[in-house]
Amino acid sequence: MRRSLWYSLIGIVAAAVLSVLLVVAAGWKPLLGLDLQGGASVVLQPVNKVDNGVLGQAIGILRKRIDALGVAEPDISRQGGTVLIQIPGIKNQSDVLKIVGETAELRFRPVLCNGQTFPPYAATVSSPGSTTTTTKPAGTTTTKPGGGTGLGSGGRTPGAVLPGQTPAPATTAPPTTAPPTTAPSTNATTAPPASAPLSASTCSAATTTEGAHIPSTPVPDDPNAVVLFPAADKHGNPDLSGPRYLLGPSQLSGKAVASATAQPPDIGNGGSNTNWFVSITFTSSGGPGFDKLAAANYQKQVAIVLDGVVESTPVIQQQSYPNGAVINGSNFTQGSAKNLALQLRYGSLPVQFKFQSIQTVSASVGKDSLRAGLLAGGLGLILVLAYMVFYYRALGGVVILGLAISGMFLYSIISTLSHTRGLALTLAGATGIIVSIGVTADSYIVYFERLKDDIRSGRTIRSTADRSFARAYRTIVAADLVSFIAALILYIFTVSSVRGFAFTLGLSTLLDLLTAFFFTRPMVILLARNRLFTDARHFGVARGLAATPIGGVP
Repeated sequence: MRRSLWYSLIGIVAAAVLSVLLVVAAGWKPLLGLDLQGGASVVLQPVNKVDNGVLGQAIGILRKRIDALGVAEPDISRQGGTVLIQIPGIKNQSDVLKIVGETAELRFRPVLCNGQTFPPYAATVSSPGSTTTTTKPAGTTTTKPGGGTGLGSGGRTPGAVLPGQTPAPATTAPPTTAPPTTAPSTNATTAPPASAPLSASTCSAATTTEGAHIPSTPVPDDPNAVVLFPAADKHGNPDLSGPRYLLGPSQLSGKAVASATAQPPDIGNGGSNTNWFVSITFTSSGGPGFDKLAAANYQKQVAIVLDGVVESTPVIQQQSYPNGAVINGSNFTQGSAKNLALQLRYGSLPVQFKFQSIQTVSASVGKDSLRAGLLAGGLGLILVLAYMVFYYRALGGVVILGLAISGMFLYSIISTLSHTRGLALTLAGATGIIVSIGVTADSYIVYFERLKDDIRSGRTIRSTADRSFARAYRTIVAADLVSFIAALILYIFTVSSVRGFAFTLGLSTLLDLLTAFFFTRPMVILLARNRLFTDARHFGVARGLAATPIGGVP
């Protein structure tokens, strides 16, 4: 009996200490939420009315996008007809907000005019991250020097794709019927009217007229129309001061993409990619669709378009891709490859959103909240421990050690989940931990009061310590079970920070049951056999438990 008590006591103490040491050695620590470290809060509202199923699907895609960025514990929830997104600890707010705000469907469009580009917008256009631009004379074309792009299979075909920069046009020379790059003087009667729709004939008309039919402002992303779209700048925003690409109707949507991942150079493993590249796999229905696109655009550029912005223009270098495709090139970096992979995976949203509000929580405000939470928790803990020591004397030391054991387990679990699952500790979660101190203290009080009743009935603490715990533990289990059920219901049916409160409260409740059985019970039983512990003059356990209550009634 005594040996099993020592095994139980040593085992739980060793497990608690070892868990903390492993977490510290790994460099893991709890990640803090938006209200404790600052960040951004965004409210998105659908442009048009949508049903619940479509909005739920959009929220799922947004969650995947943000999770792929490695943001710790983003809180994405629905509030009526809007979507609330809280992103803690973001380093580059503009980039993350852009990912959140990408609402259009990812599309694959053929690049017309053999990669020929068109002048930038003719008027100053306001766009996030854009600047005032001056147009180039109408009737000229612009090309950017650079290598050809490549879309190969298995990552063995060389090429160059750099999302975030103006995609390089194909090196294939324009057909002999193409006009020169400088527009000659022509009769104005040959110019199409300004309202003429874009078409393949725009390729030749652009350099033989004054460019009146070339749109001077952004055009809608109509999947069935010929469009003129700008490339993305280095931040992923539309490059309004750069050239534009004439693109044919969409031939495939982003729904065809099953997954896309950024891969490091594989030259050392027998491959030919000396830079980062993007590996793409297609869905069962998307594979044949992409093969059809590849056959129709063999040795031609296909633009990957998101929200009216050309992300990349790889050249189709095969007529079929049975094992998926690879986008590679000499200009790829880790960041650009990961960004393109992210767009390919989660680019398609079934609904368009607009920003209803954007709120930034500064790091200083988060630090103030953290300081206030630590102060409240520390003060509450000190008051509870002082009361336990004052009222139960030496047994108060058992409470202190028990709370330390629970605290070590709690720190280790939260740190591990923060590293592996992105769990973030919010102010509400910290409140749940503070409340759990009271729940744990109640468990000790139930046990100690049972001991007191048995001692007053004439038993010794040594003879009744185990028996009293067996009776008290049933009450502890019932009380903790009620707290855990309440926490579970809150976690399942609530959103936002309430879930953080429910999680930490439920976790602390389970740890209370663990420490009560494997630490408190053997600790008290073993100490009850030590006369120094039970019969000390001022802090003896037996004296404290046998004390006459206030009022003189035993």
